[in-house]
This record gives sequence, C-alpha cells and structure tokens, in this order.
Amino acid sequence: MRQFVFQQKRKRQGKLTKSRIWYGEYKLDGDAKPTRLSLKTTDKRIAEKRLAEIVHQAERERANLVLPRTLVDAATKPVSDHIDDYLRDLRSTGRAKEYTRQVSARLRRLQAEIGWKILKDMTPESFIAWRDRQDISPTTKNHFHDAVRGFANWLVDRRRIEVNLFLSIKRTQIPKGSRGNHRSLSVDEVRRLIAAAPPHRGLVYLLAVTTGLRHVELKRLNWLDVRLEANPPHIYFPGESAKNKRPSTLVLTEEAVSQLRSIHPSALATGCVFF
Repeated sequence: MRQFVFQQKRKRQGKLTKSRIWYGEYKLDGDAKPTRLSLKTTDKRIAEKRLAEIVHQAERERANLVLPRTLVDAATKPVSDHIDDYLRDLRSTGRAKEYTRQVSARLRRLQAEIGWKILKDMTPESFIAWRDRQDISPTTKNHFHDAVRGFANWLVDRRRIEVNLFLSIKRTQIPKGSRGNHRSLSVDEVRRLIAAAPPHRGLVYLLAVTTGLRHVELKRLNWLDVRLEANPPHIYFPGESAKNKRPSTLVLTEEAVSQLRSIHPSALATGCVFF
C-alpha cells in the first residue's frame, strides 16, 4: 500500500505552474490502479490528515469492518432527495420527457402515500400493502411496480443500497381475456368516429389514424413541422419529439391537408397545432 499528497502541475503560457489545491493518491493491496482525488485544501498538513483518514476508511471497508461511506450517507438522506437525483439522471441520459414525467408521478405518489421518509422505510411489504389497497387495474399496478423496481436498481448501481429487495416481488397477474382482444377499427367506424367528434378533435383522430402519431406526439406537433405546400404535403417529425428518437416524414392525405389548411392561422405560424 502506498499513499502521498501532491500539487498538480501544468503548463500555462509555456511556464510550469502548480495548483494551490492539494491532491492525494493511494493504492491499496490488490488494487489494479491507484485512486486519485482532490483533498480540497491549500494546507499540506490538512491534506495529509484527510488522505490518511480516507485511506483508513477504505481499508476498513475492504476488510468489511464498516459500511461503505456511500451507504452510510445515503441511509440518512430523504427518499425525496434520492428521487430527485434519479430523475435528474434519467434526464441527463436522454430518457423521453413523458417517460420521466410518468416515473416521477408514480414514485412521488408511492413516497407520499406509503410514507417513505428514508431508505430503510422502502420495504417490499409496505409496497405490497399499498398495492393491495388500490382500486386500479393490474396493468397500472405493474407500472408502479416497474417504477419502484427501476428506482431501486439505480440505488444499487449508485451504491446507495446493497440489494434491490423489490426484485423479489411478483408482478400482478392480468386476468385471462383482459388483453389480446383489441382490434383495429374498420374504415366505416373511423369515419363515423371522426364525423361525431368536434372539428379539432376529429382532425386529431384523422391524423392519428393516417400518420400513426401517438397522443403525446400529436401534443408536440408544431406548425413549423407541417409542410402543407411541399410536394407531397407532409409532416416532418423531429427525433427529439418522437418516442424512438428518430426523425420521420409522414405524408398527409388530401382530407388531412384540407382540414389543416382550414385551421392554419398564417403562413408564418408557429406553436403547437393542437391542445
């Protein structure tokens, strides 16, 4: 095992300079490479003391004499703060806004209604008891299960808990016959649905059927992406608005073009088409 403190050196305008902050480096027996970190002080004696404490803690963790610092710190941190960190990580990794919004809503509801204050309160038993009290569909119950299980997986990855106990919970069974019986509407049924709906709502249904855009994607549809004067008229759907993150060009039917032109506010229109 070796350890030492140092000041980083770098060249600036051709001159070699030292950092004011002291850094530390140590390598425990069995480590493949050394660990280097900032000691956040300009005093060498304080830096040496801090590094000695860090090395001592690392050696005790290696010998399983104490819990890792990340577990100790996480144990007293409010669950709501952990959820904030998790959602921030989802956004930074490019997860869809709607997915992140749904995960946030489900985790916030679980945390509030079950009364999870700190991580030790997050038990499988408390979740199962909450789930049994809910008058919601089996599919929705599984959505909440997936949300808390994904959150717990993230906590394990960040070394905030040691094991994901929610993996042992069985998913809610969906009764036979409650799924797999969906069918597409016939052309006549689609036309009757559109005719019976208010004008703007009918256009939403028409675009959903003829372009395949989802409800959330239609909410994001902007006039700038509706190319009515192109040949052929189409919608250019940018990747950042799509669920699969891929841009697409969706050709419009004559009926859709006619209805869009009837509500088009101006040649330089911007903003959302619906909602």
